This record gives sequence, C-alpha cells and structure tokens, in this order.
Amino acid sequence: MPLTLSHVCAARTAFLIMACIALVGCAGSDRWASSTGPDQSVFALEHSDLELSFPLELQEVRTLTDGREMYGAHGTVTNKGSVAVDMPTLLAVIRDKKNQIVFTQEIRVQKPRLEPGEVLSVDDILVAFPKGAKFAEIGWKR
Repeated sequence: MPLTLSHVCAARTAFLIMACIALVGCAGSDRWASSTGPDQSVFALEHSDLELSFPLELQEVRTLTDGREMYGAHGTVTNKGSVAVDMPTLLAVIRDKKNQIVFTQEIRVQKPRLEPGEVLSVDDILVAFPKGAKFAEIGWKR
C-alpha cells in the first residue's frame, strides 16, 4: 500500500501526542507541558475556591496550512467553594526549550462569575506563537 498524505498526517499527530506526553512527565494533568510548574513571577497565586483542569488529552498543537502553529487550550474551571466567585483572567504562557517566555496570551472565558459548584468549559485557540515553543502553562494572570 503506498504512503498517503493521511498516513503522514496520522504519524505526525501520533508523534506530537507522544512528545506532549513525554514533556508533561511529572508536571501534572493541569498543565499542557510544563517542566517547572507555574512561575509565580508570571502567574498570580492559586485561587482557593477555583480549580483549573486542562488535561493533556484535550490539548492540541497543529501546524496550519500557512505554516503557523496553533495551540488549542481546552479545559475547565470549577468553583469548589460555597459562594459565587468572580472569574479572574486566565493566561497562557508559551516557553522555549530554554524555559524563556516566547509568547503570552489571555484566554477568553464566557462567564464573569461562577456560582458554587459551577463548572465552566474553557476553549481558546492561540495562533502565531514562535515555532521554537516547547512548553505551555496555563494559570491565573497577575
């Protein structure tokens, strides 16, 4: 059977998924690929009642037809508290292999306030970050 474009795309996708899994290592499931955890000089402290969840299997990195890379941030924010909470701004920080910040972007959320027990689905696309990007962190903006 000849090698087709769909085979090449499938192999590339499988490679990217394996690379992301390898990069996550011990970082935990709430970060796409972060070897150091959230950098407190970039991110605000955790919000005790709000829980971020951005599982690796929901994150995606793709090369667009024009050559730019795209990162899809997909996850949830859950209000674990007993009172309504104003939604702080989420921030995606993209780093290179030397752990230098190469791109930052606020992540859009659809609700300004979460009620107790409410789960907010977060889906945003980051485009035009540098090709040397290797790690992504998602946290609360300072």
